[in-house]
Amino acid sequence: MATVETEVAAPALAYQDGFEHIMDELKRLDILLHLEKCTVTANARAAEQAFAGHKYISDEELDYLLSNPRLDAEQTDIADHLQRLADLDKAIARKIDNTDTQTVFLPLLYVAGLFQLHWLEYQLLLLCLAIEIDQKYEKVYGYLQDNITLKRPSLSLLVSANSFRDIDQNILQGLINHTSSLLKYRLLHVNIDEQSCTGVLRSHFYRLDKDLLLFILYGCAPDRLPVAAATLVSLPQHALADIASQQQYRDRLAAVMSRATMGGVIHLYGAAGSGKQTLVQMLLQGTTQMYVRIEAKVLFAAEDYPQQLHSVIGRAVLHQLPILIVDLDRVGQVEHTQPQQIASLFALLAIHSLVVFSAGEQRILGDAIPDQGFLFQMEVDAPGDAEQGVLWRHYLKHTPGVDRNSAALTSLSGRYSFSPAQIRHAAGLYAMQVGRTFDEALLTRVCNDTSKQIKDDLVTIIKPKYTWDDIVLPDDTLTLLRAICAQSSNRNRVMQEWGFEDKIHYGHGLSVLFSGPPGTGKTMAAHVMANSLGLPCYKIDLSGVVSKYIGETEKNLEKIFNEAKSCNAVLFFDEADALFGKRTDISDAHDRYANIETSYLLQKMEEYNGIAILATNLRSNMDDAFLRRIRFIVDFPFPDAASRKQIWSKLRPPAAPVHASVDYDYLAQQLKVSGANIKNILLNAAYSAASEGGEITLSNIAESARLEYQKIGKSWNDHILENTRV
Repeated sequence: MATVETEVAAPALAYQDGFEHIMDELKRLDILLHLEKCTVTANARAAEQAFAGHKYISDEELDYLLSNPRLDAEQTDIADHLQRLADLDKAIARKIDNTDTQTVFLPLLYVAGLFQLHWLEYQLLLLCLAIEIDQKYEKVYGYLQDNITLKRPSLSLLVSANSFRDIDQNILQGLINHTSSLLKYRLLHVNIDEQSCTGVLRSHFYRLDKDLLLFILYGCAPDRLPVAAATLVSLPQHALADIASQQQYRDRLAAVMSRATMGGVIHLYGAAGSGKQTLVQMLLQGTTQMYVRIEAKVLFAAEDYPQQLHSVIGRAVLHQLPILIVDLDRVGQVEHTQPQQIASLFALLAIHSLVVFSAGEQRILGDAIPDQGFLFQMEVDAPGDAEQGVLWRHYLKHTPGVDRNSAALTSLSGRYSFSPAQIRHAAGLYAMQVGRTFDEALLTRVCNDTSKQIKDDLVTIIKPKYTWDDIVLPDDTLTLLRAICAQSSNRNRVMQEWGFEDKIHYGHGLSVLFSGPPGTGKTMAAHVMANSLGLPCYKIDLSGVVSKYIGETEKNLEKIFNEAKSCNAVLFFDEADALFGKRTDISDAHDRYANIETSYLLQKMEEYNGIAILATNLRSNMDDAFLRRIRFIVDFPFPDAASRKQIWSKLRPPAAPVHASVDYDYLAQQLKVSGANIKNILLNAAYSAASEGGEITLSNIAESARLEYQKIGKSWNDHILENTRV
């Protein structure tokens, strides 16, 4: 045995960078491999095998490849190498202790601590890293594995190179069945070659993942993620920090994150485009340059979703990237997915104490709330009128005339309840079409096009064309209708600028009841109001909404109002008599549930930011307790003779040929019908005259009136219009 010289202890040094530490670890690896070479050579000689005939590299060449200033190639005694290995271990440990890891980043130690690697896993990581740094290890591994074509380290090489230490069989088993962190998070990739190699240890070969290699050597973040369900998103630079509600949300989220001590999810839910992802991006400003966005429905629908999930989480943990999961609330709606999958996600987050963000339209149901980790849920409302004004000015700041027309933008915020995404979209469309001056009419058309349409069989979408000049109503009724429209236009000024929103915390919606006999102009009035405000009108037939099944009516109403939040339309509920009734005295369960349905509708109307109108033929059908919850009640009386004359005159188009003998004053006196009946009579008379090829005569009108009377069940005699032959 050769004499080991005692070295003078040198002052302990610190690592200047991570690469210096890697080089020391490779020196240490060289000693391990040299020890393995000594063992291989000794075993071959003991068995008197012609070992050199089975390799393509000589012992001398291998000694040269594994030589370094600390290792004398001529000293082949195993005890000497073990001593040098122990000395180098101590030297590395001293330098690590003297290194300020707050300023000097040691990637190998970082990865080992992050994924809690066992010392055997750490050795495998070094074996895989060495071959990526220096090509010499291809020859070394081939020599030691008795096959020059085997250039990747195998489990057999790992075990034999560390045979002088006690090997934990559980850790070794984890490297075989992929439960090791290195394989579970796809930091290493395994290739199993059972045909050319016999035995489990000799058939498992490992390769370092490219992302991990670039991280260890250069600190690089990945340019893409290894699964289709996840993408890297660069963090945009937002200039919207002055939106009050967003700041409030940010403060709440920051407080939740500061109290979170274990992994979990902060789930933000609300209508599509309400700014949930923008809020997360604003919260992350100054902390990172990018984040991981995971499509939950895509991820959990994959057959190998556990492997993909670990791979994505592993990259996020390695690079300390925030995570945003979208559609986590819909995981249970995807085929082959179960709420338990969400629990598996929470369990994984708890292992690494990760807090991730989630964005969806609904709350995560109780069945999916996990035992491990925590779940914090917060609803994100659409921005208020004042905040919408901020967004409009932000996205239109480069278009002409915006500063001089701020009042128009304020009015716009009051009329349209847009999400941030809708405002950005509408502003972009407007900027593409506008000329050199501000065009409020163009901006209104763009807003109408941007408004979503309710997609429901119970809703009829109407593009209103009637104006105030078309409708005939008493002056008091018209004044009240105009006042309702004025409130809609000035809602932003009163509620936001004048501060009434802080004093009145609910009931901001404009709930209106139209009552009157059929055909007196209730539907037409809704069209006129919508047209004057530049909004679409959505007609909902309440007789189709009401269901005999308990709870179904509320579900139908909730669906309509949820979709209407971003539609910015005048909602017109026709046939309200199907729902309302004097139900104060409850006699059975049906009366009780009818009260619940009515209260639910009125509550939704109060919460709705726009105008919601109920139409009933009999106001007396509504209980006084319900009437008190409605902001405006508008009565539509049966038209008198003067009103009927105006209706006849207004309904006649200028181009329609009408015989001079037709006297509207006479028709108004003789035909005591509603405006809807007058419309039908005049229209049918016009078709009759067109088929005869002449003008619209009193005879045509009389015949049409007779048919209309029969339809509505009203008695008719020929003396009603005595001069029909004129």
